[in-house]
Amino acid sequence: MSGRLVRCFCALALVAAAFSAAPPPGGPTPPPSGDRSVGALLTRLRTLYRQADAATREYEAAGPALRRQRAAADRTAEELAVARTALARSRDEAGALAREQYRGGVGGLSPAVTLLLAADPEGALRRQHELEREAARRVGALSRLASSAARAEVVARGARVALDAQLTLADRRDRRREAARRQMDEVERLLAGLTDGELAALGAPGRG
Repeated sequence: MSGRLVRCFCALALVAAAFSAAPPPGGPTPPPSGDRSVGALLTRLRTLYRQADAATREYEAAGPALRRQRAAADRTAEELAVARTALARSRDEAGALAREQYRGGVGGLSPAVTLLLAADPEGALRRQHELEREAARRVGALSRLASSAARAEVVARGARVALDAQLTLADRRDRRREAARRQMDEVERLLAGLTDGELAALGAPGRG
């Protein structure tokens, strides 16, 4: 709570105590001269006090929720970065495997023809088996690529939702804070406008 709100609440301590106080034993205190009676002033101050207190409580209560939402947004942003890194890694791996598969043939010939024409058929056969394993690895890499892309999309949506919720909470917090400030400004103006007679009435026995 800001120092100004604390000062205002301290200034309203007598008023808050007067809400539940019994009427003075000697009868009601004569109202001060002018259009405003002490009773009307007390009623107005009580209303403003309650409104300002409610707005301040809502503002303070928004803090933990906002921190939780910010943490959720940070967490999803981190997950999104991890997913994008995995996506880039999968693309690199798929590209490397494709290049290796392409180099399996000689002069654009298929691996089978290359095997028949090889000077070392046994070595060429081993190489063909390696290429087949590489082809299987490529399928797995492409599958991981698709999974990474799908995960990145899901995480991105989650991050967007978390960010929108965070901004909504921040906006609500600002509105509550401004509402509290406006209410306390009005309370301050009313307190500053009290006459000597009204101040004396607020501090009279049975009211303070």
